[in-house]
Amino acid sequence: YCATRKTVERVAKALRSSSVAVGFYHAGRTKLARERAQLAFEAGRTRVLVATNAFGMGIDLPDIRLIVHFQAPGSVEAYYQEAGRAGRDGAPARCLLFFGASDLATQRRLGSGNATSALLERRREDALEAIERYARGSACRQQVLVAHFTGSEGAPCGACDVCRDEVEAHDDPAERAEAAERPAPLPEEALETIVVAVGRLTRPVGKGNLARALRGSRAKSLSRGGLLTLPEYGTLAAYEERAITRAVDDLIADGRLCRMGRKYPTVWIPGRPVRSRDGESSAGGSRKPRARNGRSHGGPVARALDAYRKRQARALQWKSYMVFQRRVILAIDRAQPATRADLARIPGLGEAKIARFGDDILALVRQHGGSPG
Repeated sequence: YCATRKTVERVAKALRSSSVAVGFYHAGRTKLARERAQLAFEAGRTRVLVATNAFGMGIDLPDIRLIVHFQAPGSVEAYYQEAGRAGRDGAPARCLLFFGASDLATQRRLGSGNATSALLERRREDALEAIERYARGSACRQQVLVAHFTGSEGAPCGACDVCRDEVEAHDDPAERAEAAERPAPLPEEALETIVVAVGRLTRPVGKGNLARALRGSRAKSLSRGGLLTLPEYGTLAAYEERAITRAVDDLIADGRLCRMGRKYPTVWIPGRPVRSRDGESSAGGSRKPRARNGRSHGGPVARALDAYRKRQARALQWKSYMVFQRRVILAIDRAQPATRADLARIPGLGEAKIARFGDDILALVRQHGGSPG
């Protein structure tokens, strides 16, 4: 399985050059070409089929021995459905997932062409976080899948790469080198500086221009949106531009910032209307910016959950937003849930997260609650 038609054809061509009998299938081919590719695969004339997710619905071949995801799909549900087509005859089969950060970018690009509500956009980000946790995690793959769908982990499978202690053997030296070159994450104070700066802007801006302004650049492109007049202008000069732009991506994933636009994406505050040039917003009203109040930062519960989230992220070797997003923390701070049923009503907290973190969250709410942020 590949995410795009172009990648399908590239992979099929590479396999053919190695004398593999291979066909390819995607929605961009004619109906006749798709039917021929499917029939050749079902009849065994081609041993390998390279396809997008256009292939598979209604297909029930019992003796598929190997399913490879050359790129990660957009959700755990999609992965489970596609990988579940292996070994339906009960004989041993293998599933292999190649994963890289660029896969998430590809899925976001594929989804950006569909006009969706803010709620659906958040659900799509939650789905991408889940597949990233599955791919990067160090827990039994079967346990992660079971927990995702049922909220309870069950026993380790004993057959996956984690259970067989093969994770280190699959480590990629090139990826390790790339990781070593990545900039160190910014401290929380710097992240808050970025969020506050975006909150002061008069219009959304690109993350590159935002990073350059925070580093003190005098580029002409910074004259738009009020970047040169920000109190935060130049305050992050000690950090590389790529470290700031990476931090912006993490803040977007965490829900503290949002991405606006498709062709030329910009950065903005979630839920804040964008003012038009005549001073009106999409919801009407004056040009006067809203003050950032205490609810943007949260109260004692939010601060306790922030600290808890960081501890869990370090222990699990996750990014903080993969534990739960900042918007989830603020929602918990406002609602101050008392039971698991209350937690289930918090957007962004699925059954698996409640099963894993719910008791700790409720304990922190009891300990620090009483004065919602």
